[in-house]
Amino acid sequence: MELKDIMKQRRETLSLTQQDLAEMAQVGLATIKDIERGKGNPALSTVKKIRRIGQKFLLVISMLIAFFSATAQNANNSEHLKFLGISLHGSIDNFTNQMRMKGYYVNPSSKNFPAGMRFFDVPLFGMESMAMVYYDTETKNVFDASIVFSSFDLNELKPIYDTYKNEIPNKWTKGHDFAAQIDRFMDMPMWRFSITNSKTKDLIGKIYIYYSTIPADEEFDTIYQLFIRYRDHEALPFVEQYQDLF
Repeated sequence: MELKDIMKQRRETLSLTQQDLAEMAQVGLATIKDIERGKGNPALSTVKKIRRIGQKFLLVISMLIAFFSATAQNANNSEHLKFLGISLHGSIDNFTNQMRMKGYYVNPSSKNFPAGMRFFDVPLFGMESMAMVYYDTETKNVFDASIVFSSFDLNELKPIYDTYKNEIPNKWTKGHDFAAQIDRFMDMPMWRFSITNSKTKDLIGKIYIYYSTIPADEEFDTIYQLFIRYRDHEALPFVEQYQDLF
């Protein structure tokens, strides 16, 4: 399959117009039209821009598989997990404002995805990582968030994996108990941390560290992903039934 066919097929699958793709790749509309018609010879820099857009959307699609809606539960438990220092509780607008204060901004591509999810550009460890935040579409309250690192080289992600695996228990030692469990996901190791309040024994939430992949095709090599997922206790009663997806 040629580049023009691959690009058009993926664009239409994602319900993007040619104008949408042009704006995201920061190229002219005529350039996108010419590529899809098989005309012209796009510069390598243009192809790379469009390729990066494709990688980000493939990442979000893989996360959509795990998408669900939840409503608030366990009202008696007032403590919540923190994601990048921000409580996984309250409205998505308030959460977005707090992310902005930390220098993390909503990716413009969020508008192309369903209500209930919003993603941010979160550059960490010198990489173009992303944060995906889930919120209830009725209450607008956040309950789940992930940091996602992507690379064509799995070895580039392993030091980040080890850093989070070692640091998460240390961050929750004061006033909390945690239980760690090692499992397998997509034939790769996955850590699950359950965080509870030492005094009340209330479950605060769970944190997952796991790898995933986007398989190679005619245009892309295999993309390896590292997910650091924070799931607040308010979401847990609704998502345990989806556990085989994580």
